[in-house]
Amino acid sequence: MNKIDKLKSISLPCNENWLEIAKDLDNNERWIETSTRIAVSVLSLLKEKNMTKKDLAEKMGVKPQYVSRIVKGSENLTLETIARLEEALDAKLVKVIDTSHLFVYGKKKFDRNSFKKIFGSYGTTITA
Repeated sequence: MNKIDKLKSISLPCNENWLEIAKDLDNNERWIETSTRIAVSVLSLLKEKNMTKKDLAEKMGVKPQYVSRIVKGSENLTLETIARLEEALDAKLVKVIDTSHLFVYGKKKFDRNSFKKIFGSYGTTITA
């Protein structure tokens, strides 16, 4: 066996999908970062409130394994899950901009174009 064959035999195989994997990681980076920040907040609140992950799971009505995934920051959390976490911990984890002042008795104070001028593209559909 020559040196090149020996090197090939002991080296790790190259994943041919490396570019696709890198793109997936890049696309998921934002929610992973947010999920990690929520996880750190949850762990901090658990410590502050002298609660265990099992206590939190019981308050949320989920299995302890699910709470473990949440506090690892590896779970893509739904709004429902975030709301249940906030209720169980009696704390706010995510801040949402209050836009109630933009509406009067269920009617808009201004039209969609005015909204765009104030908030930019937020709340609009962007097509490629």
